[in-house]
Amino acid sequence: MTSSVLQHFALRLGALAALCALLLPSPARAADTLELLVFERPPYYVKQLDGSMGGLVAGRAGEALRRAGVTPIWKEVASNRHLSKIKRNRKAACAVGWFKNPERETYAKFSDPIYRDRPMAALRRAEDARFDKLTSLHDLLAAQEVKLGIKLGFSMGAEVDAMMAELKTPTVKVAQDNIGLLRMLSHGEIDYMFVAAEEAESLLGKFERDGKSLTEMHPEGAPEGNKRYLLCSQKTPDAWIEKVNAALADMTPN
Repeated sequence: MTSSVLQHFALRLGALAALCALLLPSPARAADTLELLVFERPPYYVKQLDGSMGGLVAGRAGEALRRAGVTPIWKEVASNRHLSKIKRNRKAACAVGWFKNPERETYAKFSDPIYRDRPMAALRRAEDARFDKLTSLHDLLAAQEVKLGIKLGFSMGAEVDAMMAELKTPTVKVAQDNIGLLRMLSHGEIDYMFVAAEEAESLLGKFERDGKSLTEMHPEGAPEGNKRYLLCSQKTPDAWIEKVNAALADMTPN
């Protein structure tokens, strides 16, 4: 084969390679994917058989991303690490279902609300007579004789957080999940804990310990349920969040 033929053949191969490169998806055209930080917490976040997450909040978040053309990549991470990962801002990522408050707005981007809780409930020991006179949220948070258990890094919502600060609510902050807090409640290490009404029945149905009965109460004056959002790193493109917001606007409210 002559050198001219070889050169012609090489040129044709180069042209074919260039054409294939045009036809193949470039990195810019590749499907957008977004890491979603979650932890299992029925009925909000429920692991599915295929490894994805469903439930009242995660299910709506996943649907909104799919409608927005963004593929959710679910990553189970302990809840007490969600905020630190978002703060580090190493990649585009969102923690699913967190409340918005001024401190978090200093380092995170927020979507529009994904879900709104029903009004909060409190869980306590049924035999604890101290709560008989603590029927309003104000009286409950102002009471110095009972201790509220709270998971580290969690917010009760801006309104309740402000009331707790003003009234100097006695609190015990721990790295426990809700089941751990329930054990502490049963053992008398804390006296009450707040949960959304959606999960109160589920938690009480799962947990009875040492013959001590736990019960649910609904304090008078409790605010409307908190809104839950995607709490995103600064590296998450604004265009993606805008698309998710547009998708949420088209979805039926919860």
